[in-house]
Amino acid sequence: MKNVIRRPEQDLQRMVWRFFEIALPIGCFAFHAANGGRRGRIEAAIFKGLGVVAGVPDFIIIWQGRVFGIELKADSGRLSMPQVRTHQAMTAAGCEIAVCRSLDEVDTALRGWGIPLLARFNTMAAA
Repeated sequence: MKNVIRRPEQDLQRMVWRFFEIALPIGCFAFHAANGGRRGRIEAAIFKGLGVVAGVPDFIIIWQGRVFGIELKADSGRLSMPQVRTHQAMTAAGCEIAVCRSLDEVDTALRGWGIPLLARFNTMAAA
């Protein structure tokens, strides 16, 4: 049997992006800040010098001039210290942040922020 590397956060991220594609309303902008991954010291220094900030949430959503962040975590995943510090700084700047472990939690966060979704996560299979 082949060794299979499980990446539950990446699987969840793919599902969330698919959900965003069908559920976010026109005028809502979302993106993934590709900050993650292992880098060597030189590459990390270059990225830091270009403005990459460690700990930015997986998704940034902009709706009606407000900024939201969604950090995805697997069931047993925890926030790193850079994530904690960055989330605190973003919150202090007026951004709302949610840490979500499921598509249901993402749906709940978006609706709680007043973003009028065009679909519910449990209707995605039919879409």
